[in-house]
Amino acid sequence: MRAGQPVTIAFMGDSITLGAEAGPWWDEQLKFTGKDSTYRGRVIHGLRQRFPQATITPVEASQGGTGIKSGLEQFPTKVRPAKPDLIFIAFGANNANSTVGDEPKTPPA
Repeated sequence: MRAGQPVTIAFMGDSITLGAEAGPWWDEQLKFTGKDSTYRGRVIHGLRQRFPQATITPVEASQGGTGIKSGLEQFPTKVRPAKPDLIFIAFGANNANSTVGDEPKTPPA
């Protein structure tokens, strides 16, 4: 990035990756401005501020309400073809979700 080389960053995950619960995340979604309160928005905006000479391209591969199975489906169709330099993977909340005392929706095995 310091040399101005292009960088592609993929974001895989569920609603947390999209920005749910990060304030009014839908207002600035996919704009990657300083007002974007999602973690992916802050990452992209921060890198663009720090390395203005670099072209930083985000790859969106996240969907709310999904788990790791969605990631396995999205990797070959959205992520691999983009040939990202860096991948953020944030699944688990929906996989672990259950009522108190019950097994998770998707057991670790």
